[in-house]
Order: sequence, then C-alpha cells, then structure tokens
Amino acid sequence: MNIPPKFKRPLFAAMIGALTLSQPAYQAHAFALPVFDAGAFGQNIVDAAKTLQQINNQISQLQNDAQMLINQAKNLIKLPGSIAANLQSSLHQLDNLIRNAGGVAYKISEIDQKFQDLYPDEYSSATRP
Repeated sequence: MNIPPKFKRPLFAAMIGALTLSQPAYQAHAFALPVFDAGAFGQNIVDAAKTLQQINNQISQLQNDAQMLINQAKNLIKLPGSIAANLQSSLHQLDNLIRNAGGVAYKISEIDQKFQDLYPDEYSSATRP
C-alpha cells in the first residue's frame, strides 16, 4: 500500500493519538478477596493427622527395632566363649562334605559315560523323550 508522503505524518500522529486515548488515564488496582475453602481446609487437616499417625508408627517401630537389637546383643554376650571353636569345627566338617560331594558328582558322570559306551542302544532309547 503506497501512502503519499504528505499523508504519512498526519496518519502516524492520528494512530499515536488513538492509541493514547484508548488507554485509561489511570490504572485501577485489582483487589482480590481471600477465598476460604472449608472443604479443602478440612481435608488438609485430615491429611496432616494421618501423616502424624504414620510418623508416630514409624517412631514406635524404630523403638521396637532398637530394643530388639539390645536383646540380641544381650543374647550374644551370654553365648559360651568356646563357640568359636565349635563353629570352626562345623565349618571344617562342612568343607569335607562339600569336597566328598564333588567327588560323587564326578563319579556319577564317569559312570554315565561308561554306561553310554557299553550300552549305546539302550542308553540312547532311555534318554530320548
């Protein structure tokens, strides 16, 4: 749109004037009234009470756990001093049993292989589903 130069300045002035006059002379302050939602407030109180109850339950649980640990410590103190030797002896026996069980497993696989070598037809039919 081509506007002749002699109309550009008056048109610009008119636009600025229109924008200035369209704005109010002062800005009114917006006042907000506080709103009290009784339902939400009541629910917040119920939630706070439940949270407090959960905290009390956790405190009680921690107290019970602490008492249990104290009792366990007392029971450990009452154990005889020679329990370490008994434990060591039991562990040694367990180690020997594990070694023997390893030998048994080896012997079973050896027996399985010999059976397969001696009786291939019977072994293959016995192991097929």
